[in-house]
Amino acid sequence: MTRKVYQVGAKKTTRKPKTLGFAAFPHIPISSSKSTLGYSAIEGEPAKNKLNWLNVMPNYKQLMKLFTNIQIVRSPKHRLATFGDSKISYFLVTDVPSHLDRAKVRTGLVTAEKPAIITPQTLKEQFLGFSPEAERYADWLISHYGEALRGLEYQFKNELAETRIELMTPELLLKKLAREIDDQGGHQSVLIRGSEKFWELSVMKFIVEETLSSFAANLQELHERGFFERGNRGGDKDLGRRHREVRTLLEKARANAQLVPEVGKKLKEYGLFDQYQDAFFSLINR
Repeated sequence: MTRKVYQVGAKKTTRKPKTLGFAAFPHIPISSSKSTLGYSAIEGEPAKNKLNWLNVMPNYKQLMKLFTNIQIVRSPKHRLATFGDSKISYFLVTDVPSHLDRAKVRTGLVTAEKPAIITPQTLKEQFLGFSPEAERYADWLISHYGEALRGLEYQFKNELAETRIELMTPELLLKKLAREIDDQGGHQSVLIRGSEKFWELSVMKFIVEETLSSFAANLQELHERGFFERGNRGGDKDLGRRHREVRTLLEKARANAQLVPEVGKKLKEYGLFDQYQDAFFSLINR
């Protein structure tokens, strides 16, 4: 992964883009193999036993107070895309300790990768190291929990671009930045008022809230286009295989433009063009 050098005051710092990933289900709390921050996709309540992710960890009440005081002053105009990546510029304003007449602003970019689909079958494949007999238990769990095991997995990458100090209070700086964002038509920009010591928590709160606000629409759009259909439904036993084949081909075409005509041909052959037209046209317009 490429490292980038950013200017912070008079010092140069080298930062590596950080990633945050978690899954969202319509009915059950979620967890992640790449992050220890858990949220319920419906209620949005923080999972108390999943918040020990800070190197210097305040107690739960202190952390929740910090979390509650973080303000999303201006949200992006559009929700996260269902069939592609979303790039959101952020402006994070914090205090400067011991200088009430100054404010610090961090600018950066959060990239939300296309949500990955989680189905009961994909979850079944995560039961590794069990005996063949135990597969019956997995089948029973899937049949028992049914629709609750359908969800989406989100992956985010944070790239800090710049940190600077402004000679004005945080409140005045927030107003100034809000005007600038509106004047520049920053539809995919977010303005955040956060804590200096735990500034990354501020960005992570925005990520979680943006995911929660997009989740229902993302899930509904995937349902409408048949992404959760299994191969034995709708009288077409190959439907699930065709969707997997098309999605694999789309991923390859993003890296190799020569495959775009093949994608179009396959979509027409399988009668799936209407369901994937947004993803297909995004390849053409790159």
